[in-house]
Order: sequence, then C-alpha cells, then structure tokens
Amino acid sequence: MKASYYPKYHYVNRSGNIARPTPLSAATNMPKHSPRIDTNDNAEYRDLYDPPRFNDNDRNYFFNLNDLELSKLKQFRIVQNKAHFILLLGYFKAKPVTLTFTWGMVKNDLTHIYACYFPKARLVRKNLNKDAKSNIYQKVFSLTGFQRFSDQHQQKLLKQADLAVAIRADNKTVFDECVTYLNQQWIALPALSRIQSVVNQALNKEEERLVTLFHKQLKGKIKDYITTLLAPHQTTDEFRTLRSQAKDFTFGEISRELQDKQKLEPIFLQAKTILEQAHISEGNIRFYSDMFQNYRTSQLKQFTPAKASIYIVSFLCQRYGHINDNLTNGFYRGIRKYEQSASQYSDTQIAKEANRLSKQIKKVSDVLHVLANSANDETMLAKALLKNIYKILPQSDLASVADFMAKVELDKKQFIWQYYRQNKVTIRRNLRRLFLTLEFEIDKAHFELANQIILAKQELRQCGEIKTIDEDLIRPSDLPYIQNDDLDVPTVDPFLFECYLYRKILQALDNDICYIHHSHQYRPLDDYLINKVDQKQLSSSMSLPMLNVTISELSAGLKELLEEQMKNTSKRINQGANDYVIYSDQTNTIKWSLSVKNPVPTVNNRVFEQFDQVGIIELMRVVNQETNFFDEFTHFQSKYQRTQPNLNDILACILGNGTNFGLYKIANISDRSFNDLRATQANYLRLETLRAANDVISNKTASLPIFEYYQIDERGQHGSIDGQKFECRFSSLMARYSPKYFGQEKGVSAMTLVLNHIPANSKIISADDHESHHIFDLLYNNTSEVKPDILSTDTHGANRYNFAILHFFGYQFAPRYKTFKDHFEKMFQVENAEDIEQLISLRNKHETTSRY
Repeated sequence: MKASYYPKYHYVNRSGNIARPTPLSAATNMPKHSPRIDTNDNAEYRDLYDPPRFNDNDRNYFFNLNDLELSKLKQFRIVQNKAHFILLLGYFKAKPVTLTFTWGMVKNDLTHIYACYFPKARLVRKNLNKDAKSNIYQKVFSLTGFQRFSDQHQQKLLKQADLAVAIRADNKTVFDECVTYLNQQWIALPALSRIQSVVNQALNKEEERLVTLFHKQLKGKIKDYITTLLAPHQTTDEFRTLRSQAKDFTFGEISRELQDKQKLEPIFLQAKTILEQAHISEGNIRFYSDMFQNYRTSQLKQFTPAKASIYIVSFLCQRYGHINDNLTNGFYRGIRKYEQSASQYSDTQIAKEANRLSKQIKKVSDVLHVLANSANDETMLAKALLKNIYKILPQSDLASVADFMAKVELDKKQFIWQYYRQNKVTIRRNLRRLFLTLEFEIDKAHFELANQIILAKQELRQCGEIKTIDEDLIRPSDLPYIQNDDLDVPTVDPFLFECYLYRKILQALDNDICYIHHSHQYRPLDDYLINKVDQKQLSSSMSLPMLNVTISELSAGLKELLEEQMKNTSKRINQGANDYVIYSDQTNTIKWSLSVKNPVPTVNNRVFEQFDQVGIIELMRVVNQETNFFDEFTHFQSKYQRTQPNLNDILACILGNGTNFGLYKIANISDRSFNDLRATQANYLRLETLRAANDVISNKTASLPIFEYYQIDERGQHGSIDGQKFECRFSSLMARYSPKYFGQEKGVSAMTLVLNHIPANSKIISADDHESHHIFDLLYNNTSEVKPDILSTDTHGANRYNFAILHFFGYQFAPRYKTFKDHFEKMFQVENAEDIEQLISLRNKHETTSRY
C-alpha cells in the first residue's frame, strides 16, 4: 500500500512520478533580521498546511476510491463522516499532513463529493467535530501506512532537529529537515505548532550553548577589538568598512583589501580557534556571517556582548577568507594579464621583424654581386671584403636573414621575456605585494617549489630581489631566455626568475597542487573531507538514502542498469526502431552518428499575431493582479515590514535594472523621482525579495493547465540550464572582459534553470567561469515548486562529477554534447562479428567506476 502514496508534501503526479519535497528555504535565503519566522504570515507554511486547491480533474483523481477504500467507507454510518473520510483521504494522498480547516475552505470539494457519492443527501454546512476527525484520520493512516505523530516521535524529531541545527541554524532549513524526516519515517505531519515548537526548541538550545561558550572563550585581543567597536560612545563604524568588498581588481581596490587583511590578521587565528572549539559548522559560520551583514552596528549593540560576538566572529572569519580569495584572484588575473600582454607583444614584434627581414632579403642579391666581383681579385683581403658586405647587410642581420630565408620561425619566447624586462617596474608594483602577502601551501610532492617560495619571500623582504635561485625549477629550454647575456658567465636574472616563479605558481594553482591558507575558493581538498568517525552520523542526518548504499553495491547496480540499456539500445537500432541513430559499414567499420534532418523553417505561430502589443509595465501590472508578487517586496527593517512600497516605484526599479538603463535614466524619462527610486531599491529590492517574487510567478504559471502541454518527456519534468551573457554597468569582482560578447566592456553570465519555459532559478557567475561548476547549486537552491526530474545542459555545463552528484540526489543528468560522436566513441565501441548483430559495449570495462 505504501507504494501508492509517496510521502512528500507536494501534489502527487498523476503519471505516478515521485515528486520531491518543495523546500521552504534555500541555502542563500535567510531571514532579514531574526532567525525566527512568523509562520502565520508566511505563504509557504500556509501552502503546506492549507487544504490542497483542486480543479475538477484533480477531484476526479484524488477522490476516486478503490475497493479497499470503499470497504472502509462502509464502516461509517453518518453521511457527513463518510463525506469527510473521502475528503481527508483525498487530501492526504496529495500531501500527508494532518490538516486544520473550516467548512468554508473545503466547500467546493465537499459539494463535488456529495454530488458523486451522496446525490440524495443534503450537504451539511458545519465543521467536523474533533473526535470524528480523529477517528477518520486513524482509518486514513491505516489505509496509507502512515503513523500518527506521538510524543515518542516528537523526541526523535527533536534529535533530528538538533542535527539539522548543527548544520545550519536557520528556521526554515531546520523545518524542512524535520518534514523530510517525518516523510521518510512514514509519519503524518502534525499541526504546524508542534513542528515549530520542536524547531524553536532546537534553535534556542543551540543559541544558549553558543552564548555560554562565547562568554567564556572570548578574551584577549579579539575581545578588546569587539568591545571597542560595540562601545556606546563609539562613533566610527569600522564594520561598514569591512562589509564592503573590492569592486574590481584595480590597484586601489586591491590596496584596500590588503589593508583590511592587515587589520584582521592579528585577531583572525583567535577567532578561528573559538569557532573550532564551539564546533560551529561551515554552514552556520556562513549563516551567522550573513546575519551580521543584515544588522547595522547600532542593532548589534542592543544584543548581549556574547550573542553579538557570535555574528561578529563568524563574519570576521568569512571576511578574512573572502579577502584571501580576492587577493588570490587578483594575483592570478595579474599573471594571466601579463602573459597575454607578453604574447600579444611577441606577435606584434614578430610581425615587425618579419617585415623588416623581408626588406633585408632584397639586399642579399647585392651581397652576392660583391662576392662575384671580388672573386678574381686576389689582392682583396677577407676583412675588406666583409667590410663591403656589412655596408650592404649589417653583421647583426646576417644570421636572422639566413634563418628567415630558410623559413626558420622567429623565436617567440625571446620577445615574451623582452616584454617582461620592459615592464619591470609595473610588474613589481602590482604582483610582488600580493606574492608577499598570500600564504601558499604546496603539495608535498613538489617540495622544491615550496622551498623556493619561502626563500624568495624572505629575500624579497630583506634584499629587494631573489638571491637564492634553484635552477632545477627552470626548464632547460627556458633557461637561456632568463639569463643575463652581458656577463662572461651567464647567470639567471633575479627579476626574470621572479616572473618565472609567478608563472610556476599559476600552473600549480591550475593543477591543484598549490593552495592558499585560510581561503574559501583555493582550499585544499582535505578541508572538504569528513572524518570517518563523523560520516555515519552525517549520513543519517542528511536524509539521503543513497548514502546508505556501499560503493560496491552502487557500482554493481549501475553496471547492471547500463548493460541492460546497451542491450536495449542495440536491439532497437538493429531492428531499425531508432530513427535518430544510423550506422554505415562501407569500409567494414561501424560508424555511429546522429542522423541529420533538414531544418524546419521557424515562423511565429499565427495565434500570436492576433494579440495586441502591450508595454512591459502594463504586463507586469497584469501579472501582479494574478499572482500578487508585489507582496513579496518587504522592507528590510522589521519595524517597517507592514508598510507597502509604491507599486509604480517598484515597477520602475525592476524595469531600470532589467533593461540596464539604471534608475537615473528611468527617472529622467518617467514621472518617478530619482530619490524615491533609490530609496525603494535600497529598502525593498534585495536577493531574497526578488527570489520570492520570482517564485510566486513561477509557481502560479506552473499551476496553469497549459503547463502540462509543454512537457516533452513522459518520464518526468525535463529542465535545462544554460548561461546568458550580460554587460555590466558597474564594476564588480565577477565582471570579466570578453571581446566575443562584450567588445571592450566587461560583463557577467546569468545561468538560468528553465522548465517548460519557466525560469525556476538563476545565478550570476563570471563570464569566464565554467558553467558545469554551478549546475547542482542551481538545482539544490531552487526554492520554487517547479522541480525538474531530468536535467540537460550543453557541453559547457557537463562534467564527470555532475553525473554522480545529480544521481545521488535523485536527478537524471542528460547533457546535450556538441560532438556526440566523439563522446560516444570515447566511452563505447560497437562489436561487429559475422555471427552476431551490432552490439554496443563499453570501450574500457572500468568506465562505470572511473568516469562516473
């Protein structure tokens, strides 16, 4: 019976597909001022605990009874109880929640039930009493295999909530974990107040623990630092300076980051030690740090010193890591920039040199004439002859012209290192300070590079140049270019070796053998690994059934599934049932490729020609009338939460930012005041309100009947993720140059998760960042009800890790490769024996474990 009703608090799919729970929060969606949430005013909680909203098709599906359910129905005598049994059973099939409702909320559904099952009975217009409702739910539980929530379950749920709080102390996140746990244990969700009581109890317990610990552990420099900044008479806001990160990688912005690092360095290690002693997870450190970002200093002063210190210490650790990330990115980009500039300089110089040598070639004939005329003059000395030749063709050009005539390519490396010599002052000014500041950690297998970095830092601080040079680090082919040729005994130029060392560090960062201490982006892999002692506890707290399967069992199951799929695919192709794959044996070898069909001309459907064009503002007004997304734009201060912004100002801000015009230009071409727009944007437009408004629109669109007609795959909802490039109006650390997309300007890439033409989630990344690194983030942090079962990306969004990660979380990853044939031939081969039909098999038998 359990297979009939899967315990998820989301509408059951009529196709029988298992729907995932709709998360009430995402990792980045946090309360603005307090971890407590007023559930009475939260639409997501109301949607979970309010009766489902059925249309006629839903009623026919959910209120339809099988033989076992009809036998249970006969156990009731009163028609009202029978009708409510059908009602509550249908609601429970949709979402396993113990609902509280009034007669008016379920009037339409009861009317449908009476019309279908009790056409002669009179509809009773009153609420069901408590005892009758309890009796009905007891029978519903016995039918569906669920348990009623009890005090014993509450104690177990409290332990689960404690584990969830240890990972992230956010009300919505802990609530989601509790609901997921109850679903997996086949326990019906109790009243909202009982779950919220468990959540609040776990949060309060964690807060009391941290306040007590911080009160004891906070001492020394960090205590003096926090006490000084939170003093009532303190007027300078040091936190405001620390909150603002660098806008770009210019010299001034990097200088400010270096200053902030210098300020935090004396207290960072103590702050990190306190967090480690408090056993605060990475997720909670980020959560408390984000909470700090949302509080003004005046608000922090109203907390107890210990409670304020939780937020401050977490922020200081996070900020210090982000500073190291920014400085490392600046160092990385600086080296890349000089490498590219040196390569461009080399190409330019080679073109100039080639042009000059081509002119010198014309003088070779004159040289030959001189030699021919002097051949019979026995009195001419060789020295005089060479003097005449050098007048025509300089001695310095003889070897170059000879190589050029022999079509020997000009030496590009020579000009590259010439560029570094010419830009010595600029390179030292921009890169050396970052090199001296960053703490590099090199893999143990490359101890020569690690020792050279340590010595180089010491000597640069003491002498201003590198004295000790390990020539074993220099490739023999590179050595001549970084040596001083003006000496009798060639020696390595200290500055050129410094540049060479920077390039070695760049290669080490790319090859994951160089890490940065106390960084977020450049941490070693060991920092992410979990101790074996904690693995079992973490696996149980994450509520992922896949983690309870051993690697051997998982590999065997996937291998069996893959072999079955290969046999089925081979059979379909041999029978000609697959129109999209063809093969040819003209050369006695089997070649597979996608069949190419003539492209169908794309024209707009004539139905759209019948619609009148409307302005974007008018369109947004209509959407707001249908969805009320405007209600999601709440003030960032809690005391102003109930004040409503001006709708016209909100729409103008959205239009100005969405079209990249900006508020100032929108104010000039409209009747809106620039000051009002600026205040509205600062108070109401932020990531969490924009995401909430988008979710409301997406959820409403998905509830329309036409949504199902866009479904292209019967196995489930098929979504896709792709990036779109946008030019930036302001400087940002994410903005990158890309001549292909932005010309001479900088921009970013907006990755969007789309399902049936609905943008469910979006994320901004750098234009040069690989899209595949953000696929899971978009799926996991999707807070809308639009959930894909199958996900496709282009080649840029695919990598080996995504296949495993998405599989663990219940998604099917189906990338669309640009070169399908090449990927097929790398992984599979086609056996073509005379006695068997063509059969697809793995090219390497270890593919199932090594690749995925």
